[in-house]
Amino acid sequence: MIESLAEHVRRHAGLIAEAAGYLAVSVIALCIDFGVYWLLLGVFSKAFVPAALGYACGLVVHYLLASRLVFKARMQGHGIVAETPTFAKYAGTGLAGLAMTAAIVGFATDILGWSAFTAKALATGCAFVAVYLMRRYAVFAVPAGTAAVRV
Repeated sequence: MIESLAEHVRRHAGLIAEAAGYLAVSVIALCIDFGVYWLLLGVFSKAFVPAALGYACGLVVHYLLASRLVFKARMQGHGIVAETPTFAKYAGTGLAGLAMTAAIVGFATDILGWSAFTAKALATGCAFVAVYLMRRYAVFAVPAGTAAVRV
């Protein structure tokens, strides 16, 4: 039997809330990312450098917010020592997103001749999807046998 939309939403409320929280945190980090990008565009001759620096600043803000607001129930501990393994994995996914962002912006601006902001917008969308999936299923995966709610 076909499930009603309301039933579907009720059944997946945890996942919907998590995704909405991740999106909100991402918007905040994206504002930091684009702000740094915009400020540094006039300083560097190639757009990929400010793109990478903006992404890195957004990464730090995103980790602090996502680990404490979105994936709080999945954290194994808090504090510098307890969070080091999680942050290392998080930074690894961030580096993958950083490489993707820099490559897309560099290719789109230098090879295709796109504007720096159009290139950055495309790179942001691609990196967002790829990095969210890596973080949800690898960095903040619910360990087997824990009481954390799987969504």
